Amino acid sequence: MVSMLKCTHCCCKNCAKRYFTIQITDHTIYDLVCPFCKKPKMQNNDEELDYFSNLDMLLRSFINPRVHDLFQTKLRDHTLKSYDERGLSSLRQECEICTEKYPVTQVCTFVTRERIINLLQAQC
Repeated sequence: MVSMLKCTHCCCKNCAKRYFTIQITDHTIYDLVCPFCKKPKMQNNDEELDYFSNLDMLLRSFINPRVHDLFQTKLRDHTLKSYDERGLSSLRQECEICTEKYPVTQVCTFVTRERIINLLQAQC
């Protein structure tokens, strides 16, 4: 039996595997809730972090590794998007060549041979 994380509901492992596999492959990360009562209703980022961390450990124990990888990808993308929406610079990196700040998912396109040589010489 698999117990849901934020309520008292439970179901067999096969039903949980089927339900969460469909939710992960066909829906958003917010649809990964109890199939009976739809809990939790996440109100803040700390609740989300706690829930999804525990859900990750639970899912790892019974779903297909490829589906679990998809879950982790969706969770990562959701987390990066929420940080970008809140404007947190902690997930931005400064390009050492052009000194612009980019989200960690972007790459600086302003790289020239001359700038790389100047940067390397300045570091020596």
